[in-house]
Amino acid sequence: MIELNANLHIPDEVGRQPLHHAAYWSHAGAIKGSFDARPAIMRLLLDAGAELEAKDNNGDTPLSLANENGRVSSSAIRALVEAGAELGAQNAYGNTPLLLSAMQGSAPTVRLLLLVGADPRSRSPNRSTPLHFAFALMGHPEGPAAISALLATVGMDINAKDRDGRTPLCRAVFHGSSPAIRVLQGAGAQPSPRYFPSSVDPVQLLAEAMRNEDGVQIADLLLQTGLKPDARGASGLTPIQFAISIRSLPLLRRLLSHTVGLSVRSM
Repeated sequence: MIELNANLHIPDEVGRQPLHHAAYWSHAGAIKGSFDARPAIMRLLLDAGAELEAKDNNGDTPLSLANENGRVSSSAIRALVEAGAELGAQNAYGNTPLLLSAMQGSAPTVRLLLLVGADPRSRSPNRSTPLHFAFALMGHPEGPAAISALLATVGMDINAKDRDGRTPLCRAVFHGSSPAIRVLQGAGAQPSPRYFPSSVDPVQLLAEAMRNEDGVQIADLLLQTGLKPDARGASGLTPIQFAISIRSLPLLRRLLSHTVGLSVRSM
């Protein structure tokens, strides 16, 4: 392509140029060699004049796409960064590469982007920080290290609130992520008091929480964020009735400790 003087700036139907595809390589079905060859291919394209900050129809640059398919090549990301890729470039949705990596739960990429200078205090349009996606990061073995790297940043607020008033711990609680809850609480995180949207089914949320080994602990945090023991879910049950139905004495005790002033009928 390069030897034939092909135009390296012509986009495809989704606005991606050859450098976008080189950064994104390794989707399902790609041979291992093609993934490992990405840095060399990108350097060839860059040397030939490929546009480093080209944006596709979603506003994603090659750096934004470098880990979008779930695999990370540190040398590929380094190649883009060394060429001068903008670490804080926002896509059409207002998210930086670091935020995108955190959303996708790609702990290795989060660590690498922090290492090369990405700002961990960057915020999404709804004011989420990378820490708000601790629940996603903890799905990866390197999750604890990625979260520690984020927390090591001067000025990083572990209790930062998004536009809806949710802290990182609140997000972890609502996603039922026991590993993220443990890591964040160990670092001093606090849930969001009085945050419990009326659109959320309390019984369904408790049912999901109780599938975890730390279900009662998650339930306690849900109570701290405003879950009401007498609120009825779509099933017609209240949280207390749900606890009775699954025969969980620890959960029932926890719920009853938050039932000041409730009538027997409401329970």
